Amino acid sequence: MKPTLLFILISFVSFNLLAQAKQKDFHKKLKWLIGTWQIQNDSDVFEAWNQKEKNFFEGIGYTSKNGQKEVTEKMKLMKKENKLFFVADVPHNKKEIEFEITSWNKNGFTAENPQHDFPKKIIYQKQKRKLVVMIAVEDKQQTFTFTKTNQ
Repeated sequence: MKPTLLFILISFVSFNLLAQAKQKDFHKKLKWLIGTWQIQNDSDVFEAWNQKEKNFFEGIGYTSKNGQKEVTEKMKLMKKENKLFFVADVPHNKKEIEFEITSWNKNGFTAENPQHDFPKKIIYQKQKRKLVVMIAVEDKQQTFTFTKTNQ
């Protein structure tokens, strides 16, 4: 085998193994997301996250009025075909919408789907004891700040 071809093959395998190792770290480093989060200012809007499997987080967005919980969104953080995804399932969409996680670190992630109408980008960031979620398309964006209600 030619040295150049061997180098390319070794580089590809190494890069693939490194990417898989980093994906495993993704779920370890985002364990802080587990729990229930409430939008600031005594809102009745919540997000609750748990870890269903080693590489799978599940969340729901809901409102709570007079003790009645109404689910407004189901969410997942998952690995699929060696990529990481944030998946949103909302009632007004016919099917789940996948957003590929394009960057992440121990304090959050950015997920994008350029083909979706709104949002095209979702950003989750831990800022001290707060969760800041931004959804955006081009020059339009909405930001939501949550406080953790439980550990």
